[in-house]
Amino acid sequence: MDSGCNGENCSNRAYITINYDTLSDKNKEIADNLVKDGVIRFIPKDGNCIRNLYNKVEIEIPTNPQEAVKLVENKLLAIAGRFERQQKIEKTMDLSILRAKGPIPKGRF
Repeated sequence: MDSGCNGENCSNRAYITINYDTLSDKNKEIADNLVKDGVIRFIPKDGNCIRNLYNKVEIEIPTNPQEAVKLVENKLLAIAGRFERQQKIEKTMDLSILRAKGPIPKGRF
């Protein structure tokens, strides 16, 4: 997961990014429907960036600097709340796409 507009760094958008590959089957179905309805967007994995080595869905809303953080939070939660609670599913990152481009640097990324 990833998020933007944390606290006071809001400008024109706030978002929550969710690893689609770790969603339960039911939550994948919910995500697929939200994508189909244009509520969230699907971001497929690709090998151009280490941050894109898994499929993602992104909940994004427009914001402005005068908007209260609580209002932004409520708007995001209205969408995120459509997903069901699930058991944690851990997946290892598939580095084969990145390895094909050359050596992978050691360490955490």
